[in-house]
Amino acid sequence: MNDFPSAGEYVETVVGAYRPRVTELRPWDDKLGMQQESVYVYGGFVDEDGQQYAVERKFIGPMTGGLWLMKATGDEIALDPGAFATTRGEIKREFTDERARWHGQLMSVTSASGEVIPDAGLDLTITDDDIRWTEGDLVDVRGTLVGPGAQFNLPSTAEPMLYLSHMYAVTGTVRGKKVEGFVWNDYCYWPHGRDWKEYRFFRELQHGWLVFVNRYDDGSVEWGHLCHGREGMRFGVVHDADHVVTSSTDPTFHATLDDEQYVPRATFDLGDGDVWQWTGPAASRLTAFSNARPGGYRAQLGRVQRAGDTRRIVNEFSWLECFAERIVDDKIPPVEPRD
Repeated sequence: MNDFPSAGEYVETVVGAYRPRVTELRPWDDKLGMQQESVYVYGGFVDEDGQQYAVERKFIGPMTGGLWLMKATGDEIALDPGAFATTRGEIKREFTDERARWHGQLMSVTSASGEVIPDAGLDLTITDDDIRWTEGDLVDVRGTLVGPGAQFNLPSTAEPMLYLSHMYAVTGTVRGKKVEGFVWNDYCYWPHGRDWKEYRFFRELQHGWLVFVNRYDDGSVEWGHLCHGREGMRFGVVHDADHVVTSSTDPTFHATLDDEQYVPRATFDLGDGDVWQWTGPAASRLTAFSNARPGGYRAQLGRVQRAGDTRRIVNEFSWLECFAERIVDDKIPPVEPRD
């Protein structure tokens, strides 16, 4: 009897799709009795010279901590110095039936002598179908929604969560270079009072969470979230431009750790031979981003594709975050050798 959860605790995640609408994602509209606690925009681009970038910005109410602007150096994905001049603190928000907008900065940063230090600027606008994200000459991209969004409901009487995520294909400039890539817009709901890093999904349960997108040479696009953790924190959903391609509420996770506890190889098996294979080279480690987080957290970029899929990838982005200490403690098996 001790193997069963407490009454009201989840044993399986509910997964599905949704049509993103700005009128349904406003911060004062609760979902399933939960409040909107965090909003994220993040993604990655490749410029005209083949340079790879990753970006992430988080909002908690009208507050934001700045832009994580990271770029490949050949040895790692390192923090760009321009990140230190990005908008942080309290910003302005506007919500109408047509759009959601985050912009400006209500208080300037000053030097020790009282001199105002200008920031790069922030103007993020999202509609039902489009995104425009501008941060001065650091990031200026716009694009359109790709397919439905993915949603995950992890029921619990104590610490539930609803997670919504949708994605845009974008073009524009980063650091003055023309880029093409992808941006996600995620909304997180749980009972008010805790930050994500204080909540049990991050703090205790997650083994690995992979978000990815592939554009293939036949013109098709697939993107998804694949996640494995303790106590039912397990789900997988993959979309194309029109519908859900595959989903699972109990994927199997294998992960091989290297000497620095990053993940060069991983697999998510969604059942019936539907296996998604991850490869993460050492040069794709998000070192500064990882070092800023506790618990053996490791984040890295890489490549993911379904086993047996022979289509050529022409544009892609994938971000895997894992907790190495939990992978070791829970004896998550390494990836089995490929034929």
